[in-house]
Amino acid sequence: MPTVGTLKTIPGALDGSTSGYRSTFARKDEVAEAGYYAVLLKDYGIKAEVTATPRVAFQRYTFPKSTESRILFDIGNQQGESGKVIDSEVTYTADGKIEGWVCTLPEYVKKYQSNARVMLYFSATVDKKPTSYGIFNGNNQQPNATTAKGIGAGIYHLLRSVAAQPRTGKRDISIDDYGCFGRRISHAYYGLAIR
Repeated sequence: MPTVGTLKTIPGALDGSTSGYRSTFARKDEVAEAGYYAVLLKDYGIKAEVTATPRVAFQRYTFPKSTESRILFDIGNQQGESGKVIDSEVTYTADGKIEGWVCTLPEYVKKYQSNARVMLYFSATVDKKPTSYGIFNGNNQQPNATTAKGIGAGIYHLLRSVAAQPRTGKRDISIDDYGCFGRRISHAYYGLAIR
């Protein structure tokens, strides 16, 4: 999630209030086509774009001029249909990757198998090196730390750039297995998938 301004590390309510990092948007500011989606995040003035390959998502965020532009990797809170988070871990590695996993009780699985847990592993890179970074668990923020665990876990990057392009791969196999595969796919498509 791209943000600008004061660091907020909880999603907040779905009602449009500004209690967390969520942003409002207008349907008139959306572009949705096969293989491409863009929207203006009104609360931040950020244009967010996304496209995907079979295994990797490419995102581009265009920020307004600011000294407080951030990307949040919030993996420890429920996102969409992912369901209740049981546990999670995310690490900012020495070579600049954001990697981890989340275990959830997805809503879409409950119909067929109640209490089924789903593990999701991911690896991400950003084309801009952060000027600073840190972790969070809910509202507890720790600058310069590299690993967060548990419900509400995430990582933030502070950027001095007006544009950033994260690449994220998600799989239902471990990071060790995914890491090599995801790098091959993302390098093959990088620069082609985003307009």
